[in-house]
Amino acid sequence: MQPLLRVCLDLNVWVAYFLATRRGRPSGSSPWLVDAVRAGHSPAGPLQLVVSLGMLERLGLVLVRVLGVDASAAEAALRAIAGIASLGPAGR
Repeated sequence: MQPLLRVCLDLNVWVAYFLATRRGRPSGSSPWLVDAVRAGHSPAGPLQLVVSLGMLERLGLVLVRVLGVDASAAEAALRAIAGIASLGPAGR
């Protein structure tokens, strides 16, 4: 059995992911990383997303204030990220 890899994605990775998705170009490293943590695994083994409440708060501010995302949509995205972190690979 492969060891569990804990991954903390930088705020910039999440922002790049949202920008790529918004532009309809979900390719590159940020979408790959987000997809890997959403799936709970990578070629290197099972992944566990690690996030802090502070990072989620900052991401929410960036989404709303800088990217102009609706506050309820931003909140839904943050809940989804927190859900990925709480579920982890064991729940898949």
